[in-house]
Amino acid sequence: FAWEMEVAARLSHPHIARVFGGGDIDGMPHCVMEYVEGTDLDEHIRSRRLDRKAVVALMKKVAEAVQHAHQNGIIHRDLKPSNILVRADGVVKLLDFGIAKQLESVDLPADQTRTGLRALTPAYASPEQLRGERVGVHSDVYSLGVVLYELLTGTRPFVADTLEGLVKKILTENPAPPSSLRKGLPKDIH
Repeated sequence: FAWEMEVAARLSHPHIARVFGGGDIDGMPHCVMEYVEGTDLDEHIRSRRLDRKAVVALMKKVAEAVQHAHQNGIIHRDLKPSNILVRADGVVKLLDFGIAKQLESVDLPADQTRTGLRALTPAYASPEQLRGERVGVHSDVYSLGVVLYELLTGTRPFVADTLEGLVKKILTENPAPPSSLRKGLPKDIH
């Protein structure tokens, strides 16, 4: 928690939720951050039936926020639609730097900074995250690609019935070209 607060407080970008401060009160950590009233990125796109151009415009804002984090030495490591909110006025806000990693520490294996299981969302995690290898800017770029793929096609690049099956597909297969998929999109997007 303290790490997330410290990381997020260093970032100042219009598409990253601001952290104003925090600390410890009676042994309980607290954080004071910007309240973002919005919906998950994928829900925002579905509910407004946004076309491809609008989806790409939103993702461009997300990519700019991620680039800002990278320029400040931070890899997010958990990019997914639920960590990206869109306010009613269309402003995108990137949240949850809870498993972020400093670029200086990317030479450490992903699980060396944690005890027990590696913290990640398998469907959006890069292959190197799944293998417990070094992460870098490329790891976030991969995850951004997975999010964009899902937003444009209505499905994730890899789907399986089990976690083991999902990981195996991500590590050994190539996804179907997005242009070959039509599921879940308004007709004007195809």
